[in-house]
Amino acid sequence: MPLRRTPDYTQIFPRFLRGLPDGSVVMCHPGFVDAELQRLDPLTTLREREYLFLIDDSFPGLLDAHGVTLLPRPPTSSYSVTFGR
Repeated sequence: MPLRRTPDYTQIFPRFLRGLPDGSVVMCHPGFVDAELQRLDPLTTLREREYLFLIDDSFPGLLDAHGVTLLPRPPTSSYSVTFGR
């Protein structure tokens, strides 16, 4: 899937969820944009848009519609969230 500068996560994220096997992980990198992040990362706008999508009230319903449950991150990792069915 080609990278777009202004992705519509409500359209593309369901594709990530379709047919996921148990124990799958969906990788994402949401974040807040500040001067330091802008200096280090050309994808700052994408990170902020991704964050807004993940905190939107519709996100839990999207997960429910695909039978996906968020699980707490494993104690060995401070950076990942695992999706499970």
